[in-house]
Amino acid sequence: MRLKPDLQLLHVGHDYFVVDPSGEPIDLTSLYVMNEATAWLWQELQGQDFTAETMVERLCAAYDVAPDRARTDIQQLISSWTSFGLLL
Repeated sequence: MRLKPDLQLLHVGHDYFVVDPSGEPIDLTSLYVMNEATAWLWQELQGQDFTAETMVERLCAAYDVAPDRARTDIQQLISSWTSFGLLL
């Protein structure tokens, strides 16, 4: 899988948002809010193909999380990103 290349991660204060900047003006009613860990993972995965296991490995390497917990969280994240149309 791959992140849609036209999406942009914005960091505003303590919050992270993914928006599609292709429209004029930017439609802020369809933004996706992320926490710090998912925003970090988003940045790590930009511009490359990846698998769920790649995501788990990177998350475990950067954060103190058990692989089983990371797999569960990543499956939920992939489901969420897919439903919001963030993945190719």
